[in-house]
Amino acid sequence: MLKPLLAALALPVLVAGVSTAVAQVAGYPSKQARIVVPFPAGGSTDLLARLMGQKMSEAWGRPVVVENRPGGSGSIAAEFAARSAPDGHTIFLGTSGDMSVNPSLMRKLGYDPEKDFDPVGQLALSPLVVTTHPSLPIRTVKELLDTARAKPGSLSYLSVGEGSAAHLAGEMFKKTTGTDIVHVPYKGGAPQVAALLAGLEPQFGYVVMGTAIPHLQAGKLRALALTTARRARMLPDVPTLAEAGVPGFDIGNWFAAFVPAGTPKEIVAFLNAENARILRLPDVAARMADLGFETTLSSPEELARHLASEIAKYRKVIADAGIARQ
Repeated sequence: MLKPLLAALALPVLVAGVSTAVAQVAGYPSKQARIVVPFPAGGSTDLLARLMGQKMSEAWGRPVVVENRPGGSGSIAAEFAARSAPDGHTIFLGTSGDMSVNPSLMRKLGYDPEKDFDPVGQLALSPLVVTTHPSLPIRTVKELLDTARAKPGSLSYLSVGEGSAAHLAGEMFKKTTGTDIVHVPYKGGAPQVAALLAGLEPQFGYVVMGTAIPHLQAGKLRALALTTARRARMLPDVPTLAEAGVPGFDIGNWFAAFVPAGTPKEIVAFLNAENARILRLPDVAARMADLGFETTLSSPEELARHLASEIAKYRKVIADAGIARQ
């Protein structure tokens, strides 16, 4: 019974006025389209792209292929997509890292997220879960804060690496709460979770929701809070950090569709409506839930505003934390 429930819960929150049944633009697509992904095959971003591409191919009667261009914290794929022809046949599946963090984290960036792309719409959000081992005598964010304030520097948190969403969430938490907590970076999600499951130091971490859920259900990890502004449909009983006493906290991994700047507006509108149509399909909703995604479609205008605010937010977090540019 769990999977049908998750499928229902994962149905997208659509923007008022977004149509899910617009007519296809005349003459488009005229050739094979591609979705450029900034990470290797097999990861969650790649799987999301393949899910969307498959449904587009079925509806359009033309192939939509996924092109993986990993490296440079997503900058290689982003620059390639930005330099592609603005005809709607190249779609970039951008993420919070390559589109909102990189401008403040990387010394030389070969693209401007706001000037070199036209937003199509946000697709999904993957919150981070503040997690601990069950053996740790900390069950709430308040208890975590009480411990951190009573013994500055005694607590440590782990991330999946320097400049990752988990790292930035940890630094934003420290800044917002005025606490002294040590950052311990790991090289990737698997080592990060393995350390948490071992129940040794570091004492807590910021784990991607899709990765955390199986361990939470098995009782091997404990969830204290979510880092996003809203609760997750798949973890309805877990409060947000804002609800738990850290006001204004909102960090998560988001995924959105972009096209090269100058793409005809009618194609952008068509692609936005296609995203809405696809994300409402029951089998897609179920798969999104399996991947640990919250479906969050937006209009192009909303995505543009969101991108600008995210760039500004991460610029401040990175500057406040003194994180060196790469």
